[in-house]
Amino acid sequence: MNTVGAFTERADHDEPSVFVPGNMLWEARRQRGLPVGKVPDVCLLDPDGDIVRHLVREGRVERSPSWACYHTELWETDCEGVRIGIVGCAVGASFAVLVAELSAAQSRPVVCFAHVTNTMAVVEGDFEKGPSDGAEQALAVVAAAAKGWRTPH
Repeated sequence: MNTVGAFTERADHDEPSVFVPGNMLWEARRQRGLPVGKVPDVCLLDPDGDIVRHLVREGRVERSPSWACYHTELWETDCEGVRIGIVGCAVGASFAVLVAELSAAQSRPVVCFAHVTNTMAVVEGDFEKGPSDGAEQALAVVAAAAKGWRTPH
């Protein structure tokens, strides 16, 4: 059986995807015995995990009991009156695509910030991220953006 040929010869490429993010999450919740819960309106991917580690050390974050995505954990915190979900150690384009797909399924926008805290070690001694590994600065930027979205214009 030539599975590659069968895939490329298909004619239904304009049909809706059979991958339905909501179904995937429902099945993961069922398998893991997780309750249905609400993901915060504002979520942050923390590729290196510094923000999550900082907030855990400070006791300012709780793990979401209903997060159903395998291989990751959603942590929640309040920052300047904004509830923020944070997924630590979420690295890679495939994860970004999954998040974008889930957001599109729920008609939610995806906004990306690149928080560069140094010159990427091109100058000797310049790989420090600053106080709290840059976590407080990153959270302040996200909270300010979220407040801007919620303000009627």
